[in-house]
Amino acid sequence: SKTTVIIILAAVIALIIGFGVSGKRSISVTALTSPGNIGQRSVLGCTFEPDIPMGSIVIRWAKAGVAGLVHEFKGGKDHLQEQDALFQGRTAVFADQVIGGNASLELRDVQLSDAGTYQCSVTTARGSGAAVVRYRTG
Repeated sequence: SKTTVIIILAAVIALIIGFGVSGKRSISVTALTSPGNIGQRSVLGCTFEPDIPMGSIVIRWAKAGVAGLVHEFKGGKDHLQEQDALFQGRTAVFADQVIGGNASLELRDVQLSDAGTYQCSVTTARGSGAAVVRYRTG
């Protein structure tokens, strides 16, 4: 009957909507920075909607025009297998502050070539998001 069809359709729509909400949605990620001084340490700021558990949080920093990653942090620790050689030994996230929504990148021994466009991408159990920041050095 028509009623049965309507009920089934309503159930299907409810399921789709339900999965959409529990699946990956976009989370708010914000980035900002101030110019870096050559040879100094600098922080590229990035914050996101905090989420628990910590194990589900993945932070990826990438730079336009650079093949490898600038920094990757997941499951509560650094994952630097895909890190570009340009950034080896010069990057860190504030691991103890990630749980509170801090995805900022510490960049040590700033070089002129570090200037450019960076993307901070964050994935949590709730969803994912990204923000772009232009970084200047001098």
